[in-house]
Amino acid sequence: MLGSMVASALMKKLPVRNAFFLMLLAIGVSLASLSFFVRAQFGLELAIGLVVLYGIAYGIGQTISFAMCMRVVDSRIAASMFAILMAFTNVGQGIGLALSGALADAVGFRITLLVFAVIPFLVLPLFPTLFKQKKPLLKDMNLSN
Repeated sequence: MLGSMVASALMKKLPVRNAFFLMLLAIGVSLASLSFFVRAQFGLELAIGLVVLYGIAYGIGQTISFAMCMRVVDSRIAASMFAILMAFTNVGQGIGLALSGALADAVGFRITLLVFAVIPFLVLPLFPTLFKQKKPLLKDMNLSN
């Protein structure tokens, strides 16, 4: 919930493009921090704090991603599109859990966390298409009934 509140504040104060970059950065840094700093020598308190920060980053990521997707949806079908988006998110999380467990067994959790820290940045080549100006809908042009 705190991550969603932070994301809402970011999207109100910043252009969507900048909020998107901060989302990627929050997720990447939080996962990399877990990989580097969750060690016995740093203590349990730091590990718990980093997990909480990752939870906030995850909430930021979910909220900004969903808000960006919903910006391009026709309001007449927004509820259906949100349900479909949630379904794909849940399937993706299920697949991600299985893959991350297998990867952690194969190479260890530190490498797994670093891999998952890099994955969100794979969207950057698609970045220019994410922020193209959308074409006005018929109702926006006063041509619909």
